[in-house]
Amino acid sequence: MMLYHLLQQLCQEDGSRYAIIYQGKPFRYNDLLELVNGFMVPWQSLRGVRVGIQYTHPIAHLGWLIALHQIGAHIFLLGNRKDTEIVELQKRFGIATVFPFHDTDAEAQIQTHTSQDSFGYITLLTSGTTGIPKAATHTIESLTKPVRKDPSLRDTVWFFPYPPYLYAGLQVTFQALLNGSTLVVPESLSPLEAAQCFIQNRVTHATGTPTFWRQVLLFAPKTILEQCSFQQITLGGETVPQDILDGLKKHFPKARISHIYASSELGRLFSVNDGRAGFPTKWLEQAPEEGIALKVVNHQLFARSKNAMTRYEDRQLPTDEEGWVATGDLVRIEGERVYFEGRESDIINVGGAKVSPLQVENCLLAVEGVAQVRVYGKSSSVVGQLVCADVVPHQGVDPAQLKKKILQFARETLEPHCIPRVIQFVNTIEINESGKTVRKGQ
Repeated sequence: MMLYHLLQQLCQEDGSRYAIIYQGKPFRYNDLLELVNGFMVPWQSLRGVRVGIQYTHPIAHLGWLIALHQIGAHIFLLGNRKDTEIVELQKRFGIATVFPFHDTDAEAQIQTHTSQDSFGYITLLTSGTTGIPKAATHTIESLTKPVRKDPSLRDTVWFFPYPPYLYAGLQVTFQALLNGSTLVVPESLSPLEAAQCFIQNRVTHATGTPTFWRQVLLFAPKTILEQCSFQQITLGGETVPQDILDGLKKHFPKARISHIYASSELGRLFSVNDGRAGFPTKWLEQAPEEGIALKVVNHQLFARSKNAMTRYEDRQLPTDEEGWVATGDLVRIEGERVYFEGRESDIINVGGAKVSPLQVENCLLAVEGVAQVRVYGKSSSVVGQLVCADVVPHQGVDPAQLKKKILQFARETLEPHCIPRVIQFVNTIEINESGKTVRKGQ
């Protein structure tokens, strides 16, 4: 699939339709095509060249992506990293040039790193903005294969909270673009501004992480939420707790609610639409979708996927002889359901005993007066790590009394090594660029 040809077709059908709304201003499909055409003319020599895109503006980012893919460049989505980090990534992955760049420097930068096997690939950097990222390389087919295409989606309006250079962001982008619908890019993910964005732009399809939706349900004015007319609400990126699903159904009873399980490496694996956390155990024997296979080994989910990346750029994807890939997600099986228990990398080691932050969070959220909570490990010279909790109390709740209730409930519910040793009250829970809770401690 060529994104450029699709864009041409959409413009022939009705180029006056809104493609993107950003900062309250609409940008039409005709405008997007004109932007892409302007980019393509001077860039033909970039075919087969490794080219990076540094995120500066959502419309420019999409325009560069479409133009460079049409030319046949190998695109690296670098995110909003600092210039010093960009330089290091250029050296590491052999990236010849990075957009935006100075036109006078272009020819000097694009003389090397041309490769026949680089035509048209798109590489995502899977880590955060620090450390050495993994570079997951996809084709446009693997990225767009999970997208639902239906003429009935032409008039939909998609809320777009994810960075467009991450897998989730690309999925929402392509979901809108392949159906000729509209993306609404919010200026802020604060609950109030997000809720106002829903109403002002008549959003029909809203996406976000469970952390984002929890904040919306807790802190967005109910009078505004009552005006939303969602057709679809989608959650992804984190384990989806039952209370969030129940809260969304209560506030938006007419909306179809789905939670999607996907990763940069394996792509989209499945979608759950029955209003329950986790997924059916029958999917371990019977594929949830064609081309997808799941199994559990030592409490960890393994998968094979038709939507998987082509390769890592600087390492091997760890697979067994049958092509199974460890997802890094821990699960437990209860009856006819498989429940997620958090990432293996987030496990806290307390004197050799393993603690799941997600399990402790779910316990503390059951305490009356707790609005939000983040559990993480903090280094300890005695036991390796201590279990710590940041707690956002409900408005008007006395922190001293709430702390007593939390500790009492934790002692009654959790094993001793899982009880938080440090509890501090905060106004907000830190989230990263993709809207997920930041779990790493000190």
